[in-house]
Amino acid sequence: MKKVKYWLLTGLIVILMLPGAPVSAALLTPTNIGGEAALLVDLDTGQILSDKDSKTRYPIASTTKLLTVYLVEQAIKDKQLNNESEVIISKDLSEFSENQAYSGVPLAENQKITVHDLIEQTLIASSNAASIALAEKVSGKVPDFVAKMNEQLATWGIEDAKLVSPSGLPNEDMGVYKIESMPGDAENKLSARELATVAKHVIEDFPALLTYTRKQAVETPSRDGMVEIKNTNALLSNGRGYTFEGLKTGSAVTNGYSFVGLTTLDQQHVISVVLGNNFDTSNAVFDDTITMLNQAKKELKTVTLPADKMVRKVTVKDAKPNKPYPLRTATATRFFAPKNFDAKNVGIMTRGLTAISAPLKKGQEVDRHELVFLESDNEDEYNRLNDMLGNPPYVTLISGEEVHKADWWTLQLNHIKTFFQTFFE
Repeated sequence: MKKVKYWLLTGLIVILMLPGAPVSAALLTPTNIGGEAALLVDLDTGQILSDKDSKTRYPIASTTKLLTVYLVEQAIKDKQLNNESEVIISKDLSEFSENQAYSGVPLAENQKITVHDLIEQTLIASSNAASIALAEKVSGKVPDFVAKMNEQLATWGIEDAKLVSPSGLPNEDMGVYKIESMPGDAENKLSARELATVAKHVIEDFPALLTYTRKQAVETPSRDGMVEIKNTNALLSNGRGYTFEGLKTGSAVTNGYSFVGLTTLDQQHVISVVLGNNFDTSNAVFDDTITMLNQAKKELKTVTLPADKMVRKVTVKDAKPNKPYPLRTATATRFFAPKNFDAKNVGIMTRGLTAISAPLKKGQEVDRHELVFLESDNEDEYNRLNDMLGNPPYVTLISGEEVHKADWWTLQLNHIKTFFQTFFE
């Protein structure tokens, strides 16, 4: 791999000619995993820590509901409704809710229930009827809401997903809510990477949804009055050494159990995804999750590009005195790396900056999008270190000291000097 590097005395890489975008490689391949696909992702950077067949689409079942509630929250943000908006349960939805094979909380015809309660039922009890009620509240009809789901995925770069239900049920199990233009056996399918992308947007765009997914049980209105519903996520009550904040379980006849989780590893939030564990017990998908986390905990560490790191010195237009001024990192960036990785090899690739002019305050933002990465002379290792979910991480650069603007006479002399230098080039 051909690279040209310029080093600062600190060991920080300033300019690096990199190859193309890293291929899907990941730091680890999870072992002893029963699921068809598995993925572990750093929430902050999008760095892929562990990967098993994460680009193949599989049925995602009720983990679909993360996207459903995302669109509900978007409608709330757009002031189309609010948490206290009421939904009147139709006869069709009441009948659908009474089929416990497909629903979770039975609802009575003409019963009034709030959006807040429906979100709880959707995320905690995984109620299919509640997710349909929310879809109808937002879009009027289920097919219109499903179209909105697919459109939202496309804006995240997830093309041609062809979701068929807001609940995660196969099309033929949706009863009167079936989309007639789609085959009966059609079901929602995404890859582990795509589902992690959905989860990342849920967490970052609407973090208040975690207040639902953290709950182990709640009282909720039903056809028979208030009833207790319990969270289908067993790792909330027993995280086996980890603290989980949700997010969602799923179960499909075609490929078994799935789970999308949020927890911390070495003080970093990580998203876990397991799809298609076909073992007879739902605990197996949680076993897969813990196995993947334990492997990462054993084999990886975190390395940091610290805040206030001097990156380079630049000329500042109209500055007094006329000298190079330091640029520093505004915030820290943490990566996962193998245990034997040299922490000095956290790099930052600075671009040719547009002209920076005085005056500048110390700490003033100068540039936002400087690529941060983990350095390696080995191309395969570089790809594993820098496999990312979406765009790579960037860091903001700030002025390392106050820069004063030169007086009028000094500026005129500088302009004359610049003119003659340019004239005689």
